[in-house]
Amino acid sequence: MTRSMSAPARAKESSQTKASAIAISVVWLAAIGVLGVGMTSACASSPHRAAVTADRELARRANEALAQAAEAAAASATGAAGEANRIEVTCYRGVASLLGESSQPAAQVAERIVRDVPGVVRVNNLLISNQGPSATSGSARSEKAPITARATDAAPGGR
Repeated sequence: MTRSMSAPARAKESSQTKASAIAISVVWLAAIGVLGVGMTSACASSPHRAAVTADRELARRANEALAQAAEAAAASATGAAGEANRIEVTCYRGVASLLGESSQPAAQVAERIVRDVPGVVRVNNLLISNQGPSATSGSARSEKAPITARATDAAPGGR
């Protein structure tokens, strides 16, 4: 036997069902919102992102130290200023790599300058030695063109 419900009872049950559906929808939307915020904040503060940011900042400071040394050398007319602008510093996990070309004395000075930058744990000198004004030593290259192909070959995981 089926009982039929009165109209007010059906209305009450229908409104309770709608209220339950709305409550469930609100809970789901809140959960999705919390997960979405949690996921984006996790990406923004990941250890990898922090390390990459730190490496970029360290490379910026090391390149700035080399530029300041080049300006000081230009002011004292030692001749090393022209070589410092052909050296570029990249960093990975505190290890600074010197890329480009320079004479042996300028490479040693650059290595010492970069080693003294706070946060640098080691310096890889990947500079190409430039011993004179010949076509093979690279004097025809532009002044700020680091030799990344040779440095990539020498770096771990290179070609």
